[in-house]
Amino acid sequence: MKTITNIKDILTRWITDYLKNKDILDKKIQKIEKGGKTKSEPQILIQYPEKKLSIYVQPFLKSFEPILKKEKKESHIAVVVLNVHENLKVLLDEWKKVIGYPNLTVYFVNPDSENENRWVIYPYTHNMWCDVKSLKAGLISLFQTVEEYGS
Repeated sequence: MKTITNIKDILTRWITDYLKNKDILDKKIQKIEKGGKTKSEPQILIQYPEKKLSIYVQPFLKSFEPILKKEKKESHIAVVVLNVHENLKVLLDEWKKVIGYPNLTVYFVNPDSENENRWVIYPYTHNMWCDVKSLKAGLISLFQTVEEYGS
């Protein structure tokens, strides 16, 4: 049986491998470090020539608030969560907060999926192009591209 610690470790390994694989051709990653142990600290720090990426792995996200309080608006931030309805609800509920961070990326992941295992959203950029009236329907459509974790 998977515990929350196991799931967090699985997601941490998943995002590290994913970003390393994306960097195979560019070879821009200079350093990958383990971060802090608390929820309000990034679990992974990746140094690129032009930026430092702080990665927060939160399988079940209660709020973006503790993360956003720690980071500057111009910081490069990634939040990795499980693809579950509760996490989608947090994103929708806190949409107006997260769109204020231009370099925020949210990864919704199901490491157990047989097919597609992730969908990614850049709230700031998405907000520039989406119709506010159809935001919820659009995010639900994206959510459904990956099996819900645990289903």
